[in-house]
Amino acid sequence: MTPDQSGGTTSQIAARLRARIIDGELVPGVPVRDSAIATELGVSRNTAREALSLLRHEGLLDHRNHQGFVVRTLTTADVRDIYAARLAIEIRAVQDAAYAPDEALDAVHRAVEQTESADRGGRWEDYASSSLEFHSALVRLLGSPLIDQFFDTILGRLRLAFHAADEASSFQRPWGPRDREIWEHLADGDRAGAEHLLRDYLRDSELAVLDLVRRQTTHR
Repeated sequence: MTPDQSGGTTSQIAARLRARIIDGELVPGVPVRDSAIATELGVSRNTAREALSLLRHEGLLDHRNHQGFVVRTLTTADVRDIYAARLAIEIRAVQDAAYAPDEALDAVHRAVEQTESADRGGRWEDYASSSLEFHSALVRLLGSPLIDQFFDTILGRLRLAFHAADEASSFQRPWGPRDREIWEHLADGDRAGAEHLLRDYLRDSELAVLDLVRRQTTHR
C-alpha cells in the first residue's frame, strides 16, 4: 500500500484505530466517520475510508445505511469464534514457550505487573487493556509477526464485548490473578501446568463473555 501524503498507509491508519478499540477508546455502536479520521490523522478521505473498510473486513466495524461505519456489537457466534481461535493460538504459544527469547518472556511478566498496577489504582480500563496485553505477549512468544497481526484483530473484537459489563471492576478483577498464576508456571518452566491453567482460564472467560453478550442482546 502506498503512503498518504502525511499520515501513513491504509494499514498504518487501520492499526491505529484497531489499537483504540483494544484500549477501549472506541466502543460498540459509536460512529467512525471517514472525514473525521482523515482530518485528525492528516490523510485523504479515501485512505481513511480504505482503513475503515479493512477494519470492517476484520469484524471490528459494521457499515449501516445512512450511518456509515460504526463500531461493531458482538454476537454470541462472534464470541464462540474468538475463543476457538484463542484456544488454538494461545495454547500453542505456551507449549512452545521454551523456544522463546528472554525478552519475549520479560514482556509477559511486564504485562502482569501492569495489570496489578492498574488494579491498585482502580483503573479498570487500563486493567482490561493490560490483561489483554498479557495474552498478546503470550502469543508473541511464538515469534510470528503474521500470527501477532491476526491476534490483534481477535483481541480488538474481544474488547468490544467488555463494554457490555455493568460493573467493570467486578467483571475484570478475577482475571489478573489468573494471569499471574499462568506466568509463574511459565517462569518456573512448568509449561504443562501453565497450559492447564490457560485452558481453564479460556473456558471460564468464554462463558463469562457469552453471558455478557446475551444480557446485552436481551436488554437492547
